[in-house]
Amino acid sequence: MKNIIFITGSTGFIGTNIVKKIISDTDNDVVCLVRDKNKDMAVCRLKKVWWDFPELADLIGSRIEAIDGDIAEDNLGLDLDEYKCLLKKVTHIIHAAADIRLDIPLKELKKNNVYGTSNLLQFAFDIDKDHGLKRFSYVSTAYIFENKKSPIYENYFSDKDKICERKYISNYEASKFEAEMLVQNVKNQIPISIYRPSMVVGDSATGHIKTFNTIFFPLRLYLTGKIKIFPTNPENPVNMVPVDYVADAIVKTTFMPDAEGLVFNLVSPYGKLPTVNEMIKFIREWAKDNLSLKLQAPLFIHLNTGMVKLFYRILKKLMPKNKSELDRVIRLLPYLNDRRNFNRENVDKLLGAYNVSWKPLISKMLEYAVYMGFMHRSDRSVHEQIVYRLNSKSRPIKYHDI
Repeated sequence: MKNIIFITGSTGFIGTNIVKKIISDTDNDVVCLVRDKNKDMAVCRLKKVWWDFPELADLIGSRIEAIDGDIAEDNLGLDLDEYKCLLKKVTHIIHAAADIRLDIPLKELKKNNVYGTSNLLQFAFDIDKDHGLKRFSYVSTAYIFENKKSPIYENYFSDKDKICERKYISNYEASKFEAEMLVQNVKNQIPISIYRPSMVVGDSATGHIKTFNTIFFPLRLYLTGKIKIFPTNPENPVNMVPVDYVADAIVKTTFMPDAEGLVFNLVSPYGKLPTVNEMIKFIREWAKDNLSLKLQAPLFIHLNTGMVKLFYRILKKLMPKNKSELDRVIRLLPYLNDRRNFNRENVDKLLGAYNVSWKPLISKMLEYAVYMGFMHRSDRSVHEQIVYRLNSKSRPIKYHDI
């Protein structure tokens, strides 16, 4: 009998790659919860999101089922009969959905990240009561812990610390801590596994990525000569991990009996991380060899958080056209000042040593990003994007009837 894997976040970057791994590496079927008005529109949205993966889009209706729902609502936004029918066939849950915006109020983030996780856990308990849930796999984040150099062990988690007293870079991190706390509190009641990826970047073989956010913002500004000063310590490590490694680890351990009840830090080993300086030096060499660009070595200025914000406020006045891009860089710079040392004992024990080298990974990332022009990828069709951009304030376009 086939397993039926219920997945949230299948329209997202990590979720898409998880579905891809399940379909290619197992004979299990997948049910994707997609937030939309009805099932037909959910199917349509999933096909648009999976434009780059026709092997997935073509399986919607056979091995892949799309249903419309919302994790932030009771019964996942499904009517009671549909909810009961669904829980009777699901064997595993992979909860990868999250609101990843860094700059919105905590109350708004908690709607999906905390209350949504609570609703998924209720679904898991209902399944377990009906026929026995095989696994609840929850995608957390490595950044729920404070920025300290002391080792962060996978099995360590203290819910005694008050969320309001912890120092977070963003409200997103605070909401994910609270969500993981919910999952940690039921680990002795249902079979769970928790995954904490660090900064997730493109596929290690192709460089493919959906949206050029995180580290791509400062890289684009540097490659185009718009930024020549990095307010960070050049010796700080950069912890990035390719999406295919994350997806492969989640899928493999979801079906491993020995992974039940464990937490996995899906990060690059601390000793194999490039420093900011090493990464920039390699990018300069890559740009010279592949783009005939002679980039200046940046000036590194080690500033505290308050000084960084002041520095960028001055830059925004000097470069008003780049205001939105600089705002994004401000939010991401703390991750270039990250000192956290994550332990990987559980990951290495079940999956073996990490074998991704950072230089080939960055090469693939840059090749794909440059080929795509660092273009933002939305879920909209071409026609929908045109209508959206006509009314856009940050990136407006004009329409000419010719």
